[in-house]
Parts: sequence; structure tokens; C-alpha cells
Amino acid sequence: MQHIYIIHGWGGTKKSLQPLSEELLKKGYIPVLLEMPGHGETEQMTEPWDMADFTEWLKSKIEEKDVKNYSLIGHSFGGKIILESIISGKLNPNKAVLIDISGIKPQNSLKKLFWKTASIFVKPVRNLPIIKQSRKLVYYYIIGERDYYKAEGSLKPTFELINKTFYDGKLGKVKTDTLLIWGKQDAITPLWMGVKLNKGIKNSQMVVLEGKHNLPLEKPEEVSKYITDFLK
Repeated sequence: MQHIYIIHGWGGTKKSLQPLSEELLKKGYIPVLLEMPGHGETEQMTEPWDMADFTEWLKSKIEEKDVKNYSLIGHSFGGKIILESIISGKLNPNKAVLIDISGIKPQNSLKKLFWKTASIFVKPVRNLPIIKQSRKLVYYYIIGERDYYKAEGSLKPTFELINKTFYDGKLGKVKTDTLLIWGKQDAITPLWMGVKLNKGIKNSQMVVLEGKHNLPLEKPEEVSKYITDFLK
């Protein structure tokens, strides 16, 4: 029986993908839900992590049980960890399933460009309470970087580090058979990112479903069907 390691997205916990795990268990697989450091019940990191650190974490989890026959499933940032681990050559799974993942450089929208420019002018007074509160409102409601303001302790500088890493020019290094599952209405990692991954990863196929960013949470049965068909 094949082990399937499942990694949740940033700000989530392993419980969020429990329904998907249960569906895969019904179909005869051995799902292993992982909870990344600083999330859920895991300990906080003592210092900021970059993508290489998360890859080493994933590698150590797989090596704990000396599993050779395994595949990887990642949602959102969890999929970015998988992408890094494959591109870096640290892991060589049988197959990979990437669901609404990050890792492609976003297009600079006009609103982000405006607020980036505006930040230059408020920098000298950015520590004033009213400015700090305004920045939070801008990031949370206007720009949409809600995860940044949810992050605490070492998670905040970690979030900054991981969002400086993109794989647009490295997708040709992925030799693993890959399934991309994407929400048609995803506003966090838009569909065009999935299309770019599909074009860049030679051995990939793509499934587009009605829905937004949280497909594996909201449609575990439908998502698991495509996964198990792919893993056969």
C-alpha cells in the first residue's frame, strides 16, 4: 500500500485536510497528515525559516519511517514546499498532487503598486499608532495579504522570506508525474498560475473545478476522486 503525505496550506492545520485524508483511506491508501511548524499544535520556530528549511522538515518526516513508496499532496503553501523539494532534488516521490498552490510570481496589480509607492512616503512615521493601524487595514482588506497579519512571532519574518521565492524559471526541473487541481474562481492563487505550472511541468495534467481556493476542504470527495484516478 502506498503512503500519501498530505501538507496543508499556510495558516491551516492538519485537521483542515482530515476529510480528504479519510476519503483516501477509504480507497486503500495510507494517508499521513503533516502539520507544518508554527501551525496547529506544533511548536513555534525559534528563528525564521526559508523554503530550504521547510524542505528539510518534509524530508525528515518521510525519513522517520524510511518510506520508499510514497506520493505527496499539497494545498496552497503545502504544495509550494513540495515543489521546492522536487526542484531542489531533495525528494523523489512517485507522484505529486498540487492543489491551488503558490510559487508562481504574482502579477503586480495597480492597487499593490499604488500602496507600495505610498509606503515610501509614510516610512518616516510608520511607527505612529494611526499609521500602523492603517497599514493593517490596507494589507488585510485592500491588498489581501491577510496571512501576513495573522502571522505571529517568527512566522511573520518566515512569511516574508517564503514569499520572495518563485519557481517560474525552474519548472523544467520537475520530472515527477504531477496532477494540478485548481479552483476556477480562485482569487488567492488565480487560475493563470495553474496554467503556467501546467505548461512548465512536462509530466503534468490539470483539472479545473468550480470553486475557490479551498477545494480540498470544501469538496474532499470530488478532489479525492481525481487524486485516486491519477495515482492508479
